[in-house]
Amino acid sequence: MSNLLPDRLSNQPLAVALSGGADSLYSLLELKRSGAEVFGLHALFLPPRLRRPDYAAMLARLEKNCAALNVPFYLADLTKAFEDLVITPFVRAYAKNLTPNPCAGCNRDLKFGLLWAEAARLGARGLVTGHYARMAEFADAGGPRPGLLNGLDAGKDQSYFLALTPLEQLQRAHFPLGGRKKSEILAELAALGVEVPQAGESQEICFIPGNDYRAFLRSFAEQGSHLEQQKPDDAEIAQKDNLTLDGPGPVALYTAPGRIIGRHQGLWSYTEGQRHGLGIAWSEPLYVLGKNVASNTLLVGVKSDFEKADCFCGSLNFLLPFSEWPQNLLVKTRYRQAPRPARASLLASASARASLLLAPDSARVCLHASASAGASLECGLGEDLLRLEFLDETPAPPSAPGQVAAIYAPCKAADGSASRDLRLLAGGLIVRG
Repeated sequence: MSNLLPDRLSNQPLAVALSGGADSLYSLLELKRSGAEVFGLHALFLPPRLRRPDYAAMLARLEKNCAALNVPFYLADLTKAFEDLVITPFVRAYAKNLTPNPCAGCNRDLKFGLLWAEAARLGARGLVTGHYARMAEFADAGGPRPGLLNGLDAGKDQSYFLALTPLEQLQRAHFPLGGRKKSEILAELAALGVEVPQAGESQEICFIPGNDYRAFLRSFAEQGSHLEQQKPDDAEIAQKDNLTLDGPGPVALYTAPGRIIGRHQGLWSYTEGQRHGLGIAWSEPLYVLGKNVASNTLLVGVKSDFEKADCFCGSLNFLLPFSEWPQNLLVKTRYRQAPRPARASLLASASARASLLLAPDSARVCLHASASAGASLECGLGEDLLRLEFLDETPAPPSAPGQVAAIYAPCKAADGSASRDLRLLAGGLIVRG
C-alpha cells in the first residue's frame, strides 16, 4: 500500500474546494507551500434564504485570503442543483420515515460531481478538499488499485461520508489532511496569523438553521399562503411531492406493543436507535426500537430489549469488488460509532427481497417488512442487497433505514502487526436494520 499524492510535475493546476472553514483553507496553504499550482473554488450551495447573515462578509474574507496568496479565486453557483439533489431528497426521505444522510449524497452528487465538473472546465486536473480521509494504492489480487483509507484523526475521520462516492470520482480527489490532526491544523493557522473566514466548526447539516431539522421539515409540510408568500421554493417542493408528515400517535413498549406509555409528535421526527428527546420518564433509559407505520405507533424499549439482528443495505457503491473482500470486516452504520465486526453476503435482487421479507419474526422486523415496506424498500431493493451479520457479542440499538452503512477492511502494517488503517470497501443505504 502506498499513499497517492498530487503529481506536482503536471502543468495543470489543482482546484481547492474552499468552504470558508479552517480545513479547506489549510489545504490550500499546504499545497501552495509545496509548490503546486492551485486555484480556489467556492461552491454556492445554499439558496439565499438559508445562508448565514454574515455569508457575504465570509466570502469577501475568503477572496482576500486567496489574493494574499496570489491564488485565483472562482465561484460556482450550484444552488439549484443543491436544492434538487440534496434538500429535496432529504425532505422526501423524512416524509417516508427514513433517516437520510445528506452529506454523503452531497459528496457524491455535488462536491465530487458537479463541483468537480466546474473545476475541470476551469482546467483543473484534480479536486482538493479538506476531508479527513486518505487515498492510497493497494496491491490487490486483480492488480494495483486505488482505494480510500480512514483519516488518522479518529475524532475527525470523514471516510464514512465518502462511502457513497464512486471510486472513479475519488480518483480525482486529493486529501492533504488525511494524516493530520485537527488540533495541529488550527495551531498552525494561528501561528501563521491566518484569519479563517468562517471560524468554528460547521454545523451538523449545513442547510438546517440552528440544526433544528424538525422545524425545517415542518416548514416544507405547510402548503398554505403563509409559506407561499414567504418561502415560495419550499412551497413548490412541498406541493410537487405532496409532502405530508405523520401526526402525533401512541408510544408503546417494544416487548408489549399493546401497552401505551406515552405520545409521540410524529414518527418522522424519531430515528431508530434514538435515546434522547423521547420525553418519557422510565426506570431506565428508553430507545427507539421501531416504528409501526400502519398504526402510527412508536416502539421503544430498554437495552435488554436490543436484538442481534442482521442489517440489509441497498444502493451499493463498491470501491473493491465483493469477490475480493476479506471475510472479517468492520462496519459503521452511524458516523459517531465505533466500527463493529461483521461478515457480509451479497444477495441477488430476487433472493434479496425474499431474505428481507421472510426474515425471522420479531416486532421490529415485521415493521420494516410490512408496515413500512414502501418506505424502506425505496433504498434499493430492486438491486442487489448486502447482508451484514454483526459479530459483536453485545446487541446494539437498531440501525436506521435510510442511513449510510460504511464497510471497511482492517489493514495490517508491513510487519504484519495491527494497524490503525481501515480501507473503505463499500457503502450503501440501510434498507432494514
